[in-house]
Amino acid sequence: MEALKNERAKFLRTSTRLKNEISSLITLPSVEDEKIREKVSLYDRNFVDFSEAHKAYIAMLNEEEATEENSTYYQPKSEEYQQFSKAMSEWIKGREVDIKPQDSISQVSSKGSKNSKASSVRTVACTERMKEEAKLEGLKVRVEMLRKRREIEEKERLLKQQREDYELEVEMKLAEAKANVFKKYDNPESSDEESLLTKSDDKVDSSGVHNLIRSQTEISRMMIDQQKLVSLPRRELQIFDGKVQDYRAFIAAFEHNIEQLQTTTKIGYTTYSSLHLVGLES
Repeated sequence: MEALKNERAKFLRTSTRLKNEISSLITLPSVEDEKIREKVSLYDRNFVDFSEAHKAYIAMLNEEEATEENSTYYQPKSEEYQQFSKAMSEWIKGREVDIKPQDSISQVSSKGSKNSKASSVRTVACTERMKEEAKLEGLKVRVEMLRKRREIEEKERLLKQQREDYELEVEMKLAEAKANVFKKYDNPESSDEESLLTKSDDKVDSSGVHNLIRSQTEISRMMIDQQKLVSLPRRELQIFDGKVQDYRAFIAAFEHNIEQLQTTTKIGYTTYSSLHLVGLES
């Protein structure tokens, strides 16, 4: 990017040099028109090269930088070129009108001398006018830049004001939160009463639920025990007839049948089993 910028600067220096050479040549009393035309042609081509170099350079910039470069750098140079090129075109046309084919060599020489002086005066006036116009354009650019700077400063001022308002609002919210905390601890009795009432309600609700579950469990267990009592006769129990050799087998079978029964069921089953004992008293 620096190389492109240097290339653009090189064409601008060449343009300035050619412009000074042309301005110097047209002040001479015996200047050749063809030589002036050649210099003007070089001046035109060089400005085209300068414009292309400028385009290549700003293509590497972002949009904001490119706009700034166009308005503050290229635009004044372009207007200066157009004004000088127009002035030289008028000067060349004036030379062509003043010198006619039917004029003699002496007349041409005399007219050439007069025209050269007149052209010199016009050139000086044109140069001064271009300087004033360039100065005016520079002032316009400065005014525009000043306006933009003021807009930016105004935006920064509004942003600063919004930031200060936000910080003040944050401080107010924090102070309000602290006040609410202090207010809560300034009235601990009301807070404790509310807490006790809440805990009492929770305890009543919890106790009622537990009692209900316990009652349902007792009912279910009693129903199961009753069902087991009803089904007791279905169990097969060996009848002990008093024979000593059968006693151990009878006891083992008896314990196996009642081992997993509930207490009430065991009692009932034991009562039932006593009816099957034969000859135990003997």
